[in-house]
Amino acid sequence: MQITFDLPARPAAPRDARLALDDLRGRIDAASLDTLKLLVTELVTNSLRHCKTSRDDWRIHVNVELRQGEAYVEVCDPGTGFEVDLGAPSPFEVSGRGLFLVDRLARRWGVLGESTSCVWFELATAEGRETLTRGLAFERDGRRS
Repeated sequence: MQITFDLPARPAAPRDARLALDDLRGRIDAASLDTLKLLVTELVTNSLRHCKTSRDDWRIHVNVELRQGEAYVEVCDPGTGFEVDLGAPSPFEVSGRGLFLVDRLARRWGVLGESTSCVWFELATAEGRETLTRGLAFERDGRRS
């Protein structure tokens, strides 16, 4: 299953993204959906705060594809790229946790292209975590579990 949507660059965009992701309810486990919503909200917020474009009517593009055992997500805006800074934010900072959370919670992530603002990530769903756990048990015991 795949869902794709564009959000107008306005303060309600993070909330609108979370609401759009409700279409995935029942297709992945609740904990994975909550994490997915958190990470997409963070990336949409980053787009709103940091997108550098001369266009007034720009939009944030979100693509979510459910694959076997994972969700693959892209959040893109028409910005000109950015420097990745994964330093742990101070507990006294009120922002700056978006990519830090993506780095900690996603299986893998990255930036598409060199001069675009398009962040992708893969998030293991319950099915994927179960498969990974079985694989680790096999490696540890030397036999199939």
